[in-house]
Amino acid sequence: MTYQLTQDQVALWEHVYHLGKRYVEPHASKWDQNSEYPWAIHEILKEQLLFGALVPKEYGGLGLSVVDFTVILEAIASSSACGATLGTLETHSLGAQPILIAGTEEQKRRWLPQIASGDSLCAFSLTESGAGSDAGSITTRAVKDGDSYVINGSKVFCTLGNLARYVTVFAKTQQDVGTRGITAFVIDTQKAPGFKVGRVEKKMGLRGSPTVELIYEDVRVPVENRLGNEGEGFKIAMETLSKGRVAVAADSVGIMDYVTKYAADYAKTRTQFGRPLSNLQAIQFMLADMEIQTETARQMTYAAANALISGEKTRSEIARLTAIAKCYATDVRQKVVSDAIQILGGYGYMQDYPLERIHRDSKIYQIFEGTNQIQRLVIARSVLAKEK
Repeated sequence: MTYQLTQDQVALWEHVYHLGKRYVEPHASKWDQNSEYPWAIHEILKEQLLFGALVPKEYGGLGLSVVDFTVILEAIASSSACGATLGTLETHSLGAQPILIAGTEEQKRRWLPQIASGDSLCAFSLTESGAGSDAGSITTRAVKDGDSYVINGSKVFCTLGNLARYVTVFAKTQQDVGTRGITAFVIDTQKAPGFKVGRVEKKMGLRGSPTVELIYEDVRVPVENRLGNEGEGFKIAMETLSKGRVAVAADSVGIMDYVTKYAADYAKTRTQFGRPLSNLQAIQFMLADMEIQTETARQMTYAAANALISGEKTRSEIARLTAIAKCYATDVRQKVVSDAIQILGGYGYMQDYPLERIHRDSKIYQIFEGTNQIQRLVIARSVLAKEK
């Protein structure tokens, strides 16, 4: 089965694509070189209500589906290949997902309008220095004290953590029971004495999208800021990450589309041995493989996005499809970007051309939202569970 966009989704893709070409692509290199958050584009995203793409209309958002959000991310990546803008939209959406999944009506009305408008950024905080893929090993604790919880611990690799008004954080409310002891909370960073931003990471790529350490020292959080019941945090986090994996795959599809077109345009104008590079079969075969991998990843990504909204798939089947999409798209992204650099030769290695930046940005996609080794475990368990 192939997945094709509706007329409305094609119009959405074209609209966002032109926004990216006009407002994002010309500045992507500067944001990377200066490790600068793209505040100018932040305002454009606010004007277009894209921060609230997945937020229902009754809370001030656009009320779009996961498939529509996939279209948005692919279009931005295809037009600009800007990690800073993509990182902002993906992470903001990731931080808001636990509220959409497990928030009460009161919580949604309290937080989502600010999040949807982009007036308040949102971040997702699960990973710790000793607990990455093994979320059950987190040591951040939340101890109930009257009508509050007191949180102590630290988190690492929190994208937008230094800019976010709201942080969805996961902490242990019960020890020695692994993931069943994890609970989710929303921290209002403007009302949380003891909440501190620690180290701002110096990264290989995605430099315009800040990643930081977060420190919790006796941070008192009202009970009404807990998402779901105690012990439901891991389930909330995993459902959030399933949607996040589709976003990562969509980003990767758009990036592959961008670099394939970039390499093809270069090959048509670069002359060697008395003729354009594009006339050489070796180059044609590379471009063909890049296009095959891009389209295959696109179909996997939209299959996973459709599974999330269809209501026809089990939780394990959704996990399998999102793992396949994320794993395949991010793995072939590395190869497609590398092949694009190869077509440009020495120029592809230079900072005057965007491929060098895109190559640095791409590696992390095989790591975050669950490493590709973890995705393969999810996929393998699904295969082994199938009956003849």
